[in-house]
Amino acid sequence: MMKPHIRADRRYFHHSQARWGSLAWMYRRCCRIGRYWYCRLVRMTDSPERLARGFAVGIFSGFFPFLGAQIIVALLLAIPFRGNKLVAALGTWISNPLTYLPLYLFNFKVGCLVLGSMPDFSPDGLSSADALLALKEEFLSALLVGCAVSGLVAGTVGYFVALRSIRSWRQRRRTQRRRRHRQPDRDRTPELTQR
Repeated sequence: MMKPHIRADRRYFHHSQARWGSLAWMYRRCCRIGRYWYCRLVRMTDSPERLARGFAVGIFSGFFPFLGAQIIVALLLAIPFRGNKLVAALGTWISNPLTYLPLYLFNFKVGCLVLGSMPDFSPDGLSSADALLALKEEFLSALLVGCAVSGLVAGTVGYFVALRSIRSWRQRRRTQRRRRHRQPDRDRTPELTQR
């Protein structure tokens, strides 16, 4: 009678081990994918200006509430601005599920400041269908204006920060390569010829 009980425990153990094994596998896979994209970004041969333009365009389109279409907008904007498309797609991740609410609330407030009006969200303002439609138009116009202003400012700042970062990183990399190239191999000992 003890053996079936032990087998059930073993089955549970193997099941839980398989579950944790699959989570560990998924974590390792995500790390590998992240490392791949990091290496791909680091080894890009585009000019720093082109990479920075792509990043700025990505940040700009990431500020808009077109969930799911932000990457497409960034790719389309990267063409006329001659920015790197991969970096533009990565720049849209300025808005992600963790930052949607604070980002769009901030954009809405900026839009209200720029337009000089605040939509009336009181129950009296929501009394009829026409009032709801007008409120929707006011809300969307304030949000889109705020997104455009905030995205323009953040994209401009992102351009200069990315440009400086890329240039300094590449300069550090060049100096490290030069140092490595100039240093003699200390492991090798000069061969002494005795005759």
